[in-house]
Amino acid sequence: IAIIGILLALLLPAVQQAREAARRTQCKNNLKQMGLALHNYHDSYLAFPPGLVSRLADPNWTMPPGGCTDAPEDLGPGWSFFARMLPYLEQANYYGTINFDVPLSDPSNEDARKTVISDYRCPSDPGPEIISIYDCGSPPSDANTPTVMLSGVASTSYVGSLGGAKVGGDPLYGCYEYQPFNGMFHRNVSVRLRDVTDGTSQTVGIGERHSGLVRSAWAGILPGQEVTFNFDMQPLPYNPSLPACQFWRPALVAVVAHSRQSSFNDNIGSTGQFYSPHPGGCHFLFMDGSARMLNEGINKQTMWALCTRNNGEVVPGDIF
Repeated sequence: IAIIGILLALLLPAVQQAREAARRTQCKNNLKQMGLALHNYHDSYLAFPPGLVSRLADPNWTMPPGGCTDAPEDLGPGWSFFARMLPYLEQANYYGTINFDVPLSDPSNEDARKTVISDYRCPSDPGPEIISIYDCGSPPSDANTPTVMLSGVASTSYVGSLGGAKVGGDPLYGCYEYQPFNGMFHRNVSVRLRDVTDGTSQTVGIGERHSGLVRSAWAGILPGQEVTFNFDMQPLPYNPSLPACQFWRPALVAVVAHSRQSSFNDNIGSTGQFYSPHPGGCHFLFMDGSARMLNEGINKQTMWALCTRNNGEVVPGDIF
């Protein structure tokens, strides 16, 4: 019996490593499939899908020069680029059930928003497949007593890149979700291949952000929800008891790569960032269709550069 126990102790780590390797491969393949879907979408529409489609109460509003104040009300519907990609992921039947004219909270969209899409879930993601969306309130301290805005929404393990910036102290950070920024996926903006002047092999489109840390829905956002995150840089330990406002608001569509104090694999720091449970790094889809893992110790300036499409930065060749 003792010998059997020793053998099991020796074999178990190897089995666990093999399983994680398989999960890591599947996660990477998910991103590759999304890359193919995005390029097929571009072939059809001569542009990539917008990050989300959502009307503002004041369509003529522009970002004030001194900071983001009095942003207009978001009227929805808020469907994301993940929803627009469905026909190109062999999910045309589910796509056909979506009423894009109304928010995902509309009763007519109940079946669509509850559909779990396997390509949008990493097998290593410890979070639930079905989540609730909460009103986290403002200030963030209200996150301890949130109100459920919508239950029964399928989650995703991935988010798009809104861009890259050193946002600490930037008064315009809160406006990135309202105005076109330097990444691939924005509100009501369809980026074309010719807009990616930094090169498609040097530009991140989608990355991991697992729902075990902060939950996201592939369908999109509800009217009035924010797309980006508060940029507080203090190291905040993950608290699984917090529901889906989870420090601070759920970035349901895209995130801005910024100067987070922790790595891709740490559950502290600004949670409005890319995050992966895979040891050593985080998987990303680049806009040439390739999926690559970036090392958890990547230089912050390099990460900002990879998440911009047209800033002209020179990216070191030894990061991959």
